[in-house]
Amino acid sequence: MKLGRRDRKSSTGFEEGSMEDYKERQRQYRIIKNAVKNNERLANMTIGNQSWNMGDEFNDRKGLNACTFEDENGNIIVVYRGTGSGEWGDNAEGVIGLNIETIQQVQGMKYFDYIVEKNEYHKKNLEITVTGHSKGGNKAQYITINSKYRDLIKYCFSFDGQGFSPEAVKIFKYRFDDYDESVKKIYGFNGENDFVNPFGMYVIPKEKRFYFNIVIPSEIPLNMDSRGDVLKFLKNIKNAWQIMKLHLPDSCLTEDGDFSEQVEQGSLSLFVENLSEEALRLEPLERDAIFRSIMSFVQGDDETVSGEIVASFSDKFAALMSLSTLADFAGKALLDTTREKKGIVAELLAARALAGICPKLFEDDLERIKSRNTKVTISDVLEFLKKLGGLTTGSYKDYEKNMTGYSNWLNINF
Repeated sequence: MKLGRRDRKSSTGFEEGSMEDYKERQRQYRIIKNAVKNNERLANMTIGNQSWNMGDEFNDRKGLNACTFEDENGNIIVVYRGTGSGEWGDNAEGVIGLNIETIQQVQGMKYFDYIVEKNEYHKKNLEITVTGHSKGGNKAQYITINSKYRDLIKYCFSFDGQGFSPEAVKIFKYRFDDYDESVKKIYGFNGENDFVNPFGMYVIPKEKRFYFNIVIPSEIPLNMDSRGDVLKFLKNIKNAWQIMKLHLPDSCLTEDGDFSEQVEQGSLSLFVENLSEEALRLEPLERDAIFRSIMSFVQGDDETVSGEIVASFSDKFAALMSLSTLADFAGKALLDTTREKKGIVAELLAARALAGICPKLFEDDLERIKSRNTKVTISDVLEFLKKLGGLTTGSYKDYEKNMTGYSNWLNINF
């Protein structure tokens, strides 16, 4: 079996056994050490029900990887690992919409139901919390909505966990009368610019989605919410692989083992959310090539889960066939993100600039934005440009000249 790219790197993102890998692991160990030191409940927990020690049905190290933590009062936390090396194709399945459930979601729920019955949790007066990072967070959400023992779950904490296809959410609502009550238990904790949790349709209520500053050490700026950060990123593009650090489970944890500062959703995360929304408007068959090709590039070649190949060269070839669609969606998502972060004037200026660079992709977007923003005045535009620091208006003649110039450039009568 060929090894995918992720198999050549450790969970730190560095080459397995390298000095960088060693230093990063030491940093992670310090986080765990300090978290245990500062939290007596965590320090006294016992680990059990390790899926990798539960026989062939649950011992799938490339897919399911779960265990439980039990506190001194007998309360249980069920934890699911993030995406294994063979699960990226399963991630795509979860948002495409051709299947309501994925193999790994169902297996995760089988594990949950099994340990509830094996340990007779349903006969005890205890609290159960389900949680996980990335794919694990998605499984935790799925179980909270679908498990026959979902009424035992008090909380679900999804860390950077992606959503579902619109078709799946529609079925969930139809299938369960208590759907609304179930999703009220779910909380999302995300890095401000994590790029995985925005994929798919959210089931987590907006008021229960929280974002935290990225504090993981990196050679490039990972928050990228300022022009300076973007320029630094572009100057260090050879280290762009470090953007994967935005999605590591410890990206928002300080060395004290606490969350970093709570912030608003970042521009990159919002861009991915808008991109995902555009793609989800397609029919499932059209969505298939887009999401499958994206995940397969992360996956590697011929990885298997439960004996089934979930990524192949044909998936990567599908990416080439969907490039024009992806570019169109990316353009719309970029402009939507600009509006939501910087306002309608910024969106208008960005659309005009992009239409000048690539008319075929952005002329329609420019016309759409112009028709929606008919009340924008040239004074609004000039004031925005002044705030950017790139425009000064001295005399009235200068102002009039600028007004005429920008009006012509934007092709709008103000």
